[in-house]
Amino acid sequence: MLENEYIPEKLRIKPLKEPEKIVKTFSDEQLKLLLSWEPKNFYERRLYALIVLLIDTGIRIDEALTLTKENVLLEDYLLRVRGKGNKEWYVPISMECRKVLFRFMNLHPHPLVFATRQGSKIKHCNIFRYFKDHCKRLGITGVRTSFHTLRHGYALNHIREGGDVFSLQRILGHTDLSVTKRYVGLTEGDLKMIHKKVSILGRLK
Repeated sequence: MLENEYIPEKLRIKPLKEPEKIVKTFSDEQLKLLLSWEPKNFYERRLYALIVLLIDTGIRIDEALTLTKENVLLEDYLLRVRGKGNKEWYVPISMECRKVLFRFMNLHPHPLVFATRQGSKIKHCNIFRYFKDHCKRLGITGVRTSFHTLRHGYALNHIREGGDVFSLQRILGHTDLSVTKRYVGLTEGDLKMIHKKVSILGRLK
């Protein structure tokens, strides 16, 4: 409109706010199904190790698929993660995750942790399809079966179990705290539990 001289200056329009939706995450029962699965061959063991890692750390799928063995610091229980903008940070892992990664990494000689049989990076579309089909076989329904749902679940569990949003921001690799906050969609049940813990009346009566 400015170029065609319909208006004397550029319009300044406030960006529309996107509606905030609470992402439904995997339930504890569904996570137990994923973790209790016993893989049989190399490809199943690779998928299992990947699922364990994502549940335990909340890292992005691409960060997992580009993770190299030299950046898995087993003795320190840490991952050295390289993410968006070539930024690097450390993410802690549990003893259980360490055991799974140790066993799986010994199954192949390639630098990438989750490599193909030939040692190259796995295509995102392929591993996503394997995961989706696997969830279907396990009878997991009522939730979006994606790796990003696992990331949301990690963030929500971090806050539910007493973690703070600042440590979560660092683990997820966010530069902006507002992005981290979008991952933590507490349910009404969560808010009730928190209120029960912090209620002044509950403490004084």
